[in-house]
Amino acid sequence: MRIARVRYEGRTSTAVIVRNTVHLVRCGPFGALERTGETAPLSKVQLLVPVKPSKIVAMAVNYWSHAG
Repeated sequence: MRIARVRYEGRTSTAVIVRNTVHLVRCGPFGALERTGETAPLSKVQLLVPVKPSKIVAMAVNYWSHAG
């Protein structure tokens, strides 16, 4: 069993992948993974990055040239 974020028929969803079948689930990857009953062949979905960050934080001292 693999957990993935997928796009299927224009919708983005968390899914459980079992062999070559994608099972769409309710909630995100950190929830209970309750299957919706909707499935799709793996070849018909687009795999996405695991999570979509809400923001990216960087500080100047993260860069060696700025720490000087």
